[in-house]
Amino acid sequence: MSHHIDNIACHILCCMGSSCKKHGAEEVLETLKHELKEEGLHKHVHISKTHCNDLCKRSPIVMVYPDGIWYEEMTPKLAKKLVQEHIRKGEPLKKHILRTIPY
Repeated sequence: MSHHIDNIACHILCCMGSSCKKHGAEEVLETLKHELKEEGLHKHVHISKTHCNDLCKRSPIVMVYPDGIWYEEMTPKLAKKLVQEHIRKGEPLKKHILRTIPY
């Protein structure tokens, strides 16, 4: 998947540390990719895998920038909702936010 950098409006980072993987991070990543394509947003959102973010008890972790929102305990169902609500409509999933940077 190639992106023209000028079209990128959002960056989603998915933790792929061992605990996140154990709790379904790979399925979350695939759901995000699929939903972005379905919604026609794949050319405007860049997705990256990260190493461990040291939040294993809250895994899987997904971060959305430039909003600086870190989501905890992400599931494929929540990943679909994240694309539809947060990415498409700009409405973060408040119940699932671990932290927001900057404060």
